[in-house]
Amino acid sequence: MSMQRVNHAPAEVRTGNILGRDTVTRSISGGIFVCPVERGQRAFWHYHARNWFTLFGLKFVPGAVVGDYIECFSCRNTYDPRIVGSTHPALRIDEA
Repeated sequence: MSMQRVNHAPAEVRTGNILGRDTVTRSISGGIFVCPVERGQRAFWHYHARNWFTLFGLKFVPGAVVGDYIECFSCRNTYDPRIVGSTHPALRIDEA
């Protein structure tokens, strides 16, 4: 299974207030994995989320890392990044 890059994810998604905290989610990679819901090979995006402290809407101090996750491009479910490349028997595809 080769990794392929898909170029359809937004580079950055922002939520938050003018003063306070802002969570920024960035796509850091993508590829192909076996989706546990659809039980087939699907494209995915790997996202990294981090809190930032803001002042008048400008990010100025990085905060805690909220987490990493992958999102299936087809069903939009999210999973732990460790699922990519998993050898668990339930995620195998029998090729005829």
